[in-house]
Amino acid sequence: MSGSRCAERLTRSTPMCGRSPAIRCSTTPTTPELQLWVAARLYRGTEDVYRLLHGNPSAASLDVLYRHCRRFGTTLQVSEERWPGDRSEFDAYWSRSVAEIEVDDVTRPYLIDIANLAFLEPPLGLLGASIARTVGPFNRFLTTGFLHQAFRDELGLPWDRRRQRAFDALTGAGAAVTRSMPPSLRALPFNAYLLDFRRRLRSRRAVV
Repeated sequence: MSGSRCAERLTRSTPMCGRSPAIRCSTTPTTPELQLWVAARLYRGTEDVYRLLHGNPSAASLDVLYRHCRRFGTTLQVSEERWPGDRSEFDAYWSRSVAEIEVDDVTRPYLIDIANLAFLEPPLGLLGASIARTVGPFNRFLTTGFLHQAFRDELGLPWDRRRQRAFDALTGAGAAVTRSMPPSLRALPFNAYLLDFRRRLRSRRAVV
């Protein structure tokens, strides 16, 4: 499968939840503004987790990470020219976009149901409902903790210092355990996804 065909399939599978004023409901998965916004969210989440795992990394390390994460954009057909040139430019773009975040009354309950694992009930029945009931609150807590405050506000998810302390303690412990793991185990499940992806490419099977 060619790189362009692979990118097109990944583009069609990209969800369009959440938007800034430049990204209205009428946009399609191939709208450049939307694709840039999706790629930016992927990068910001990656940087957040990187900081969580490595404390306060140096500016040089973050620059290397940023250059590496350019592929989030190119995979989603964002041209090199559209991707912010450095972290400073990205931060300016991110601040402008986050300040204009809008989550409507249709999208909000949909996203909260994902955080609550409510999507497990239709395919799994009583088992899915049980999982959502027991694990859902914990997943919602973690999801809310990883969100930036502007997203919490738009989704109506409460957060305070007590919750932040609990989140910091939990993720700090998780980060310590992760750092102690062997690299192959630490990379799960992403190394498994990559192996499956490469097998599909070699056998010319659908990627998505």
